[in-house]
Amino acid sequence: MRGNDVAAHDGCMRIPPVYDRSHPVPPGIFPGPGFWELRSIFVADSLDDLVGPSSGTLILPPHLNWSSRRPVRLNDPASVAEWYACILRESLGDDDLILMNRGLFLRVWPDLFLPGRIREAWQNLHPELR
Repeated sequence: MRGNDVAAHDGCMRIPPVYDRSHPVPPGIFPGPGFWELRSIFVADSLDDLVGPSSGTLILPPHLNWSSRRPVRLNDPASVAEWYACILRESLGDDDLILMNRGLFLRVWPDLFLPGRIREAWQNLHPELR
């Protein structure tokens, strides 16, 4: 594989190499109805409820970070965006959302790669995210 070229592969989903993350995941990436339509979405009642740390590192609990034990480096926007998206996708309740920090969340929100239902749920409750 070279540059942004995506190699052909039997039966694998192909995600475009260049994608504007400020919009919901395009149709056909996660065919529906399916997994994302059946999952519960947890949205903070207020962005002020996002009281997690804003500096240092954060170790996510195993149910949120089941694929690796890498810490979230809160001084690295790419790390924050990757793991905040993971928290929004994998959360099992409101208790998971308090791991996020309001200021960091607002900074990385446009870059989060999320299923459309999750992005829309947050934007519907918090118009400042639109």
